[in-house]
Amino acid sequence: MSNEEDLNQKVRAGLGIARFLKSHGISYVFGIPDVLTLGFYDGILNTDGIEHILLNDERNAAFAADAYARVSGMVSVCDAGAAGAMNLPVALSEAEGAGSPILAIIG
Repeated sequence: MSNEEDLNQKVRAGLGIARFLKSHGISYVFGIPDVLTLGFYDGILNTDGIEHILLNDERNAAFAADAYARVSGMVSVCDAGAAGAMNLPVALSEAEGAGSPILAIIG
């Protein structure tokens, strides 16, 4: 299949997001599964080269993404469901203050 045909292939949103992240060099996503993010987790499961790191809560996931971004110098990704997203602001504020490139995906 050519690249053009691959780009025109219809995929579910979660798989598309996982493929997009992988194509931009993301290898790890830190977070906790939620009913609203299950499609995204299915996409991660079906995308080679991208791995999910399960943590205790969403705040820890954001802190882990911050630490990974600081060490690697690359964009890091954390995720949370709708209710769990309320745990992200403290860690994301810390990451912003340090200039860490973090992408938070909220279900």
